[in-house]
Amino acid sequence: PLASEHRPFRCAQARPRLLCQGRRETDQCHTVLAFPTDFGARDQRRRAASLVCDMLGGYMSSRLWTAIRERNGWAYSVGMGYEDFAETGLLFVHMGLKTRGPSGEPDPGVTRQALLTALRELEGFEPTAEELDTARGHRRGQLAMRAESSSWLAQFYAMQALHRDEVDDVEQERDAVARVTLEQVRSLAREVLRPERCTLCCIASAPHT
Repeated sequence: PLASEHRPFRCAQARPRLLCQGRRETDQCHTVLAFPTDFGARDQRRRAASLVCDMLGGYMSSRLWTAIRERNGWAYSVGMGYEDFAETGLLFVHMGLKTRGPSGEPDPGVTRQALLTALRELEGFEPTAEELDTARGHRRGQLAMRAESSSWLAQFYAMQALHRDEVDDVEQERDAVARVTLEQVRSLAREVLRPERCTLCCIASAPHT
């Protein structure tokens, strides 16, 4: 159906959820922390959502990268992203976590500490003006670089045509990102990054189940 034919989506999740697959022979615990949104591709809040993800896990100076990988060495990889669809969207943190302690023995406590640290960073997120400036610059630079790809441009315009009433070009999108305010970003984080909306999915070896 066309975007205009969709009913407004409302997230019905009222408590945290867990999906764990613990029968894999792996030296990492692969995790995703996911938070659904009540808005989709037609809503202007999608830009604030992308900037929240950049500040928390979009590059090597982001909060999650610093707290989990650089400061404590708990992860091989840390990142955060946003996907939008016609009716809803999803903010998600993906981490490849270590499963062994300093002695080399399996230690579920390492994974647990990393997850708790990530959740604390998300729940207490209050971005600064400096962080927002960095994220806006990063996002606008990404758009400029991606626009060099004809396949990315085709997808960029096609997704807008499918889901939105108006189609912006790349320069219009870059200008819109530059106009996102600190209060819009803070409001988005408070609205979406709530503990009861969190779903944790992980793939790990048996001791971590």
